[in-house]
Amino acid sequence: MIGIEELHYRLKDSIEANYDILKYGELFLPKYLEGKTFVNQFKLVMATLAEKIDLKLRREVRNEFPSEYKMSYQCVDYVFNTKKGQPILFLELESLDRSQLYLFSDGPVNEKDNNNKLWYYHATLSNYYSKGTPIPRYFIFLLILPDRKVGGYTLWDINKNYQFFDPALRETIHNNPYRFYDRQIKACARALLRNEKYFWDGNDWSERPLEEIHKRCELIFLTCTIDRLILSRGKDLFDPAKEVALPIEWTDSLSSKEGKL
Repeated sequence: MIGIEELHYRLKDSIEANYDILKYGELFLPKYLEGKTFVNQFKLVMATLAEKIDLKLRREVRNEFPSEYKMSYQCVDYVFNTKKGQPILFLELESLDRSQLYLFSDGPVNEKDNNNKLWYYHATLSNYYSKGTPIPRYFIFLLILPDRKVGGYTLWDINKNYQFFDPALRETIHNNPYRFYDRQIKACARALLRNEKYFWDGNDWSERPLEEIHKRCELIFLTCTIDRLILSRGKDLFDPAKEVALPIEWTDSLSSKEGKL
């Protein structure tokens, strides 16, 4: 089975292989959010990745949860299965306008606007403990957070229904979304891993040790800053000192590699 380190490298390689489709990284920027241009084009990167790691790719797969979670279901962006149908990876692609705290925190002003996707990971583990449902080895959030100044885009975190930040911070966020958001999102995930260790086993909520949880299905963040792809692991509690960053080469990767042979 593929390890997360190899997946990290293969995803970087898949991004580089689609350099022209991704417009040398420009496709990650706000102007390509309209009409879901970025999301639609990124499907080709995922198809390339599936080929490189020899897994079957499925899109928008329904992932239902125990009723105790009071959540209907998750529509997983990308599921990578073995040829026998065993899920290996769940990957949620979070474009720039979705790589914000409103999707990773229980703290909106209005309870009805609570969209914390970290509970999808938690409930997926309960699917295994309660029903023996096959679950992936890795549950991945791929965050798009440019490490540079970007143009304007919708900041839901300053919306009246969320109010995570004062609107006065709009320019600060636009100046560098990665430096503003990356550690805050991972801090939310760290808190969930530390504090939410009880899972539904079919009869009651039972505590499971973190080591066991990570071996069963590890929560992973991959952050694309445009110039690099950063791996941060749940087993490390997303410690910045243990992150691994791979540079992304926005060149004709195939031609440049052939020239080195």
